[in-house]
Amino acid sequence: MPTVSLRYFTVYGPRQRPDMALHRLVEHGLAGTAFPLYGDGSQRRS
Repeated sequence: MPTVSLRYFTVYGPRQRPDMALHRLVEHGLAGTAFPLYGDGSQRRS
């Protein structure tokens, strides 16, 4: 029987991890504070 299993790494919603970028962006946006950015934007991931 063929099966597929998915593991979601970047889950968003009420029980998401508070250290993830989406959660932090929303919290800073609602609080009206600046979101800290690190680096110059030239970093890449493979």
